[in-house]
Amino acid sequence: MKRLEFDVSNEDTCMKTWVFDIDENGSEQIIRNLDIKFTRQGCMGHPKSISALVKNRSVESIDTDLLAETTCARGKSCGMILGQCISQIRNN
Repeated sequence: MKRLEFDVSNEDTCMKTWVFDIDENGSEQIIRNLDIKFTRQGCMGHPKSISALVKNRSVESIDTDLLAETTCARGKSCGMILGQCISQIRNN
């Protein structure tokens, strides 16, 4: 299992650190856990919900194009950040 940490503190978003535990099964990458570090701003429910939705899913099964369309009052939504992280995981 590998752990990948994404620091998005330079983005206009509430959740600044995203930590993925990825299990590699052949060519498939499975998200076993996602820990989104909560800041004082934003909703505590978003990180919990996002983590639950991606747990035990393959990286390839997540639609990053759809996530790129999600909006927020901030410059970057949690969905946009998730999509960016997933894209980076796929490309490494």
